Amino acid sequence: WSSDVCSSDLLGLLEEAVHDVHISELRGKRVAVDGYCWLHKATYSCALELCTAAETDRFLGFCAAMLDMLAHFDVTPVVVLDGGPLPSKAGQEDLRRRRRDENQRKGREALAAGSREAAVAHFQR
Repeated sequence: WSSDVCSSDLLGLLEEAVHDVHISELRGKRVAVDGYCWLHKATYSCALELCTAAETDRFLGFCAAMLDMLAHFDVTPVVVLDGGPLPSKAGQEDLRRRRRDENQRKGREALAAGSREAAVAHFQR
């Protein structure tokens, strides 16, 4: 799993404590998993459906596959979904919301112009 999708200041602070391991090295252990990170990655496969309110549950397949993989290696996941917005991150959250809104708008425009590929690219952002 690549942390580039879910990078944050927290990862920078933990850089010295983080190291790569093969999942098999965690056999018999309990691990914390960033559930929102999994969901974020999973939405790439169905961004068009999610952004156009089409019915889909494809994003659940990715999460289920990740859980199956952990079970295969006898790793017990503790899936963590972080809480509500933090006042200290209000500016960052506002910027993200504006970017999401802008990409939604551009995606809808591209879809209306018949460019499904461009629409998906914007929706994935």
